[in-house]
Amino acid sequence: MPKFSTREILESLCFGDSMFRTLSNVEPLTDSRGIRFVAGREGIVVAAEVEGKRVALKCYTRPNSANVSLFSLLDSIDSPLLAKPQFLPQELWMGNCYTDITLYPWIEGETLEWTMRYLLHNHFRERLADLLGEFRKVALQLLEAEWRHGDLKPENIIVTPDGSLRLIDCDSIYHPTLPSRGHTGTPPFVHRSRGDAYDSHIDDYSIALIITSLAAHLLDQTLPADKTLITLPSEGFYPIVAPLFDERPHLKALLDALYSSDYKIDQLHNHILNLDV
Repeated sequence: MPKFSTREILESLCFGDSMFRTLSNVEPLTDSRGIRFVAGREGIVVAAEVEGKRVALKCYTRPNSANVSLFSLLDSIDSPLLAKPQFLPQELWMGNCYTDITLYPWIEGETLEWTMRYLLHNHFRERLADLLGEFRKVALQLLEAEWRHGDLKPENIIVTPDGSLRLIDCDSIYHPTLPSRGHTGTPPFVHRSRGDAYDSHIDDYSIALIITSLAAHLLDQTLPADKTLITLPSEGFYPIVAPLFDERPHLKALLDALYSSDYKIDQLHNHILNLDV
């Protein structure tokens, strides 16, 4: 099976409509550095306009027949968290064969990571509390659903202008009807024991990590961002954050879970439901 590089995909996009099997009026968006894109494990996501509508266009580094059932499932999920994707198999011509693409609706806003840094830099404590409240809602909805995101991280969470959160890049989704696809998530948002596990606990670690980081900065805005801002728990993370959670058992339980030997977090839903900030 052929595999394409980021450079090859970008070059194909530059040739315009002639490279697409069904799409027309495709225009990649650019800035001073060229085409706006983000490279990932399975392909690249390009900001583009298609027939006058702004989209996030994902081009895959290789065709994948499993994508048909995956995106059929995504289309069937009724959740305000997910942006409905349009999967187009064998769409972009790569010189000797076609590769798959997906069109995601463009979601206005900034990533969770950018928003958190902005709020901390400007000392917007109330808005930081709102952000924690919104992420708590997202976490509870995820834990009460049949599916999980599978690659939950701040870059895949968009804070919209009205303050609500949306999840993007859902190709790694877990659902009991899907076979395991060997996804391992993105370090540092994966517990060291998870490996290639594919079950309803694959978002546990990242949920706990994001919540403890947000809560810690809400409780003490003098914390050093390089050790506590939604990052892989370093040696300095636990001793800095733990004193803030001493009298907050649910937060302390989430913090301890980050250092446990198991990627599955017991009573995670209960801890989040009764979050004590």
